[in-house]
Amino acid sequence: MSRASPQSPAWSLQRPGSAVPELYLTGDWIARETGIRSAGDVQAILDAAHASALRIEVSRLGEWDSAFIAFLKLLHESARSGGTQAVQLDL
Repeated sequence: MSRASPQSPAWSLQRPGSAVPELYLTGDWIARETGIRSAGDVQAILDAAHASALRIEVSRLGEWDSAFIAFLKLLHESARSGGTQAVQLDL
């Protein structure tokens, strides 16, 4: 049985009625097929969120491996060292 082609990992930031922006992660986060997100990707997310907290929504996440864990670790570390104000992550 052949596996379907991986879907590119993607993120979108939404601001629902609550004050906490929501980061939606979708697609397959697989190192050997879709790569590992860069520090620039993470910084773009934090800059776009421009908030003291960020809720992470993964219900539409596809397959994942260490690439996803590396992304979360980088996001967590970047959010904690966010200059003047750290960003609290809610997963």
